[in-house]
Amino acid sequence: NTSRCLGCAARFNMMESMEEGRTPLAPVAQQESKRITLFRILLSLSIVIDAILVPLLMWSPFSFQMDRWWSQQVAAWSLDSSVADWLMIAWLRDVLVTVFFSLAWRKQVSDAWTEDARWCRRVVVVTFLLGLFRTSLLNWDVTDAGKMFIPTISWGALISLVMLLVSQLYVRAYAQKAAATEAANAPEEADAEEHSQYSSALTFLQTVRVLRPY
Repeated sequence: NTSRCLGCAARFNMMESMEEGRTPLAPVAQQESKRITLFRILLSLSIVIDAILVPLLMWSPFSFQMDRWWSQQVAAWSLDSSVADWLMIAWLRDVLVTVFFSLAWRKQVSDAWTEDARWCRRVVVVTFLLGLFRTSLLNWDVTDAGKMFIPTISWGALISLVMLLVSQLYVRAYAQKAAATEAANAPEEADAEEHSQYSSALTFLQTVRVLRPY
């Protein structure tokens, strides 16, 4: 998985820099948190705009007359002459992405952050591929095919590419934050272990001194 490789590489680089005393890990985590917030806002705006525009673009070729749109696109639905099903697909994608990035935002465990963020990207990728497949099934010889299909397809392609880019950056930022958090916690764990070993050794020596007279 590309994002896991990025996270491992980032973790290794941060640990190496920490040993050299060059990388302040807390500011790195804070910077990644700001990037995550930015990408979350962009993704949220994309979802809201998409949820509003998709039905409007579908209804516009029918002069926003719902009865005409329903009779031609829903009642007479077919894979090659209608794109009404894309409305449900797009809304389902928007809901799933919202659920997963909300889970990623609320959880406090690094691995869970990254995994939920990855699910956002997976949903966007699957929907994008499904959109390409649906477009290939359309019959462009039907009456007013361009007028009915082009607005929905054009917007669907544009918003899918935007979501793909933002979700990839979103996952990468989560991986970087997880790496920074783990690298920052590593010295504390090492110090605690060393202190524990020292305390055990000291206790043993004290015991030997107490038992020496006997």
